[in-house]
Amino acid sequence: FQCLLIDFIGTASELVPFTGELSDLIWAPIASLWLRTLFYGSNTVFLLELTEEILPFTDIIPLATCCWVVETYYAKGDVAKVLGIGDFKKQ
Repeated sequence: FQCLLIDFIGTASELVPFTGELSDLIWAPIASLWLRTLFYGSNTVFLLELTEEILPFTDIIPLATCCWVVETYYAKGDVAKVLGIGDFKKQ
């Protein structure tokens, strides 16, 4: 649920003309820290979320939800290993 909320808030900022990208500058560190907490301190997930929120017009990518899918269904896969989540999370 939290991943969906993070993605919803990040995408909702695009609905406000001209101020959407400005609000992303405020939301980006909040969402990034929140995701790092959810995914056991993964700095890779943190940097990806920060980049996705700061870059213009990339809010459409549901990164938090994608990370949840990887952790839940592909915990032993290569993507989980690169992200440092699932079976490859920090102990």
